[in-house]
Amino acid sequence: MSDLNKLTIAEARDALEKGRVSSVELTAACIQAVDDADALGAFVHKTPEIALIQAEAADKR
Repeated sequence: MSDLNKLTIAEARDALEKGRVSSVELTAACIQAVDDADALGAFVHKTPEIALIQAEAADKR
């Protein structure tokens, strides 16, 4: 699935339910978007490792 960050929350939920995308894929796309926006110089406390661990756990449920 391309450009996961353009999905609405309802579309993301449906894609997860139908197995078209995993929680890890969605999370990785969001992490990448945060990294891409880093040029803005905004203060952000990133915890991508925790986010990916939680996404993996969600995929196992």
